Amino acid sequence: SPAQGWGTYAHSCFPSEDSNYLYVFEESNSYDMAVFDISDPRSPSLVKTFELPGYDPVHNGQVRSDLLFVAYYEAGFRVFDISDPADPVEVGMYATYESDDVGFGGFLGGSSGAWNVYSFLPSGRILV
Repeated sequence: SPAQGWGTYAHSCFPSEDSNYLYVFEESNSYDMAVFDISDPRSPSLVKTFELPGYDPVHNGQVRSDLLFVAYYEAGFRVFDISDPADPVEVGMYATYESDDVGFGGFLGGSSGAWNVYSFLPSGRILV
């Protein structure tokens, strides 16, 4: 059955390591991210929506253990503790954008800051 209470479009998503939750990233909706309980795939349920203050679209994210790594364009690289999926807590950030930076081209006509996150490199490092 369709999940209720959120938009019908998802830009990208990533499952929790136990596959019980799905983290959905939405560039153009009322919220940045949503958490869905997908432990029963036939009946997903919305657990939580959340967003950073102000408007800066989220792009992509990845889950590793109890951490959610998120690329937030001009708001940079953000890290959330998701040990409680109903209460994600921001635990770190790295600024990847300066106001005088030159953006890169794309369908948006140019974007700046953190575009993607790669958290599964053999070195254990995270690439933004």
